Amino acid sequence: MEAMLKLLVGWDFRMDEESVAATVYSFALLKFNKSLFHKYESDSEQRANMIDGYLQPYFVERLIKDLANEDSVTPLNRVCEQAHPEYKGTNHCAYNLARAFAETKVFLSENMSQNTDNWIWRNAHYNSYMNLPFSRTPFKFLFHRNVPCEGNGNTVHSSKYSLKRNYNSTQIESTHGSNYKQLMLLDSNPKREINRWNIDTGMNGHPFQGNYFKFNKDHMEGKLHNMIIGLDRSQAKTKTLTLRPVEREDGQKPKSEEL
Repeated sequence: MEAMLKLLVGWDFRMDEESVAATVYSFALLKFNKSLFHKYESDSEQRANMIDGYLQPYFVERLIKDLANEDSVTPLNRVCEQAHPEYKGTNHCAYNLARAFAETKVFLSENMSQNTDNWIWRNAHYNSYMNLPFSRTPFKFLFHRNVPCEGNGNTVHSSKYSLKRNYNSTQIESTHGSNYKQLMLLDSNPKREINRWNIDTGMNGHPFQGNYFKFNKDHMEGKLHNMIIGLDRSQAKTKTLTLRPVEREDGQKPKSEEL
């Protein structure tokens, strides 16, 4: 327990790719969440449903704060009971939390590395980019992409994962993120306007087409592309066929037979 807590000393709570503390915290949180609500529900699947989702971090944060301030007096201590029947004390949540860190040490040592320096977040966590239905077929190797990355569900670089789906995973799989980014600077003079964008996948839905997954690296590094809009389109060099409305000499809209 003491050795695991030392890995958190000085941590700035950033979920960086090179952070060992981020990995220790995340897996200990998974283990701790598995210890909740045993008193009220015997089915592990239903217990997982009770704490998974966007409200989970706030519930656990309040639970730990109450635990720190009131010890076993907090009424929330009841949600931690009966997870470990061998424990005969009264501070069940504190015991469950200590067990979570002990189990995390064993789990990471057996499934990742005996050397804690290798417990960095990018070795433990990745974004999963599914292309259905192909990601669930033997052709998954062609269509599916897994990319190690920073962040979690509470960071600006969003990379949210389901606790329920990752309870027994050796690597944490995220399936929700801030996929599209766009920055705009408006101006009364259109020539001075700035419009930049990026997406973490590509612009085509098939790996044998161009641009299937080419934007991901720039997206992860925060690099944006110029968006071509308005008059800029007429100066763009592209192989894309652009269809524009026909204009008549008299300025009237063309009739359907003229198109």
